[in-house]
Amino acid sequence: MVLSTTGSRGAAVDAIVRNLPLSAHAAEQVRSLLLGATTGTASLGLLGVVGLVYAASGVMAAFRVALNRAWDVEQARPFLKGKLIDLALVLLVAVLGLGSLTLTVVAGGSDQLVGLPGWATETLGLVVPFGVVSATVLFLYRVVPAAQVRVREIWQAAAAAAVLVVAASTCLRSTCGASVTTTRSTARWAQ
Repeated sequence: MVLSTTGSRGAAVDAIVRNLPLSAHAAEQVRSLLLGATTGTASLGLLGVVGLVYAASGVMAAFRVALNRAWDVEQARPFLKGKLIDLALVLLVAVLGLGSLTLTVVAGGSDQLVGLPGWATETLGLVVPFGVVSATVLFLYRVVPAAQVRVREIWQAAAAAAVLVVAASTCLRSTCGASVTTTRSTARWAQ
């Protein structure tokens, strides 16, 4: 938790403890443990964010090097230019992650908010991720390697990646949905 004021930190801890099925004594122990773990961490928050961005840029550098090898690039970009591309990719991943989360929440309530029928929501739930993943892979394969890559050389890979991601997402969603239903049924049975 990265909360700078004691009141907001306490409110967040209370919200967590309130939603846990614990006895009063256990709830107080968890509350004191969480408050103890988050006390004095505000200065570490900035250091943690810097470390996270540095590590993520290292992952993107590995991805960039791998794509350069895949395209048989002999002369890579200069270090500083490559690092700037890595940081831009970290930012892109953050934006896409937040956008995906936003679209998931909106799509989950869109049939009530906009009045879309269920089939339209399901279709959007497949088409939008397919388009986003395809565009992302095309962008990555086109921009990241230090080679001139044409879209006609990579569109099949982008489409295949999008199909795999949408299929995995659909399977995960149906598996998690079944798990939630089973958990609710088990909880009702146990009472």
